[in-house]
Amino acid sequence: MTFLLLLAAVKVIGQDERIEVVFSYGRYGKDKLDSAAGTFTKDMVCDPSVTVVLMLSQTERQRILKMAEAVGFFEMPERLQPDDATYRSYALPDPNNEYSLEIVASGERRVVRWNDAILKPWPERERAELLVKFIQLIVFSKREYREMPQQRCYYGHI
Repeated sequence: MTFLLLLAAVKVIGQDERIEVVFSYGRYGKDKLDSAAGTFTKDMVCDPSVTVVLMLSQTERQRILKMAEAVGFFEMPERLQPDDATYRSYALPDPNNEYSLEIVASGERRVVRWNDAILKPWPERERAELLVKFIQLIVFSKREYREMPQQRCYYGHI
């Protein structure tokens, strides 16, 4: 009986934890996943942005949270930028891809922002980008995302 209660408690804690992810990325940060709203917005560049209903399952949210913890997301500064001036010598002119990632879990909220103006990645950015690629794999695998219209043009080709 004790074993069943313990097993039930573990299951409830894991499944009921509120985990929300708001992730903006791309040129001007216009592509956006908002798990609380259940939407994904795609920047269409020369056409108006398109928003679709795109829900993350609790399992997907938990996997994102585990990856965030593994890369040290909750310990990262709010603004990622290298301390070493040598990295800044690799900077690109604007516009750059901008990233903003907000994760809310267990009442803790963390927002981390950065851009890819600096070509030479530094360790914190590499870890943040692992998390980004993980989230994008989840989003890109969803039928709702795959059925979104393709862009007619791209930045630099308008």
